Amino acid sequence: MDLSSAVAPKRRRRPKGEASEAFTQVKQAAALLAEHYADEPKPVRLRLIFQPDSLRGVHVACPQGNRKVLAFALAGEYPALREPDFAWGHEPVLASGEGFSTILHFETEPALITLAAELARLGLAVDSAWPLLTFLHALPEEWSESGAVALVAVRPDSAVAYHHPQNAGRTVLSWRGDSTFAEVGQWIDSLSRQSPDDPLLLICEDEVTASGLDSHLSGEARPNIEVISARDALGRRVALPRYHPAQLLPRESLFSAQHLAIAASIALWLAAGWAGLAFGREWWSVRLEAAILSLDGNDSVDFTEVYEDAGRAQTSVWKVMRIWSSSSGIWRKSSSCGITPCHVKMRMTRDNRSGSR
Repeated sequence: MDLSSAVAPKRRRRPKGEASEAFTQVKQAAALLAEHYADEPKPVRLRLIFQPDSLRGVHVACPQGNRKVLAFALAGEYPALREPDFAWGHEPVLASGEGFSTILHFETEPALITLAAELARLGLAVDSAWPLLTFLHALPEEWSESGAVALVAVRPDSAVAYHHPQNAGRTVLSWRGDSTFAEVGQWIDSLSRQSPDDPLLLICEDEVTASGLDSHLSGEARPNIEVISARDALGRRVALPRYHPAQLLPRESLFSAQHLAIAASIALWLAAGWAGLAFGREWWSVRLEAAILSLDGNDSVDFTEVYEDAGRAQTSVWKVMRIWSSSSGIWRKSSSCGITPCHVKMRMTRDNRSGSR
């Protein structure tokens, strides 16, 4: 079959969000991305597809649980799971025979977390990072009736593959070196004989890769193979949930230390404000009570000065009225409509004059 024609580059402008460069060092990768997004407003938010040679994928038996459970159970065999500088993730845990299993993705050499930190320093925020196989698994627009899926991504010197047949467990394969084309070709031919109805998504880096792989495949027709270039694959819109367990970067806690500190500061500020308000109300009430009780034959008391700094708070007025009612029995008005210090002053003046008569 002619693979090279399927991945031949189409004449199109490269979207602003698409970059394709080779790099060997973390700082070099960060610098290339920063250069690509130099004219964009910061921070730029990125989703990385991360598949260096140091990222391995293995099928492992595991308990049913979340990331913490798997780290506790598998760290003895895979120490990277307990090292904070190593990125790792896993595919959803599925039933396998009498137990459970998953595909574990982990770094053998730390790089991703350092890369994310360097990008953040340059104004590029990495929202998430994903293994290539997880990304490819989300690519097919249509699935077979059986649910079986096979994926393989090929470069001239390396390849990774994922296969999940209908009635068997998941497998992950990888190849390195000069024999990559020959070994991948043998695997595809074997897959076509064993599971002829299973669809296969084949991603080739470029025309050279497709042509090299094509020479190692038998001439049999394969109607269930979809062949696309790596650029076209990365250009597709793919939905990857934020909380998918294969996400390689550790998720920030909803209640981080910074969030807790901010919440504590707000709580202290509110408590201090409420305490100050209560103290202020009591203080103004005492002043009003003293002013009322100081009526000794005076015709009136000027409450304006007492309320000037308090903003004429009606809550304090009601407290003064209760105090006045219980102490002298002069105030007996029960209506709650429109009570102000002015009304208090006028009523007290009128009662004092009637008493003097």
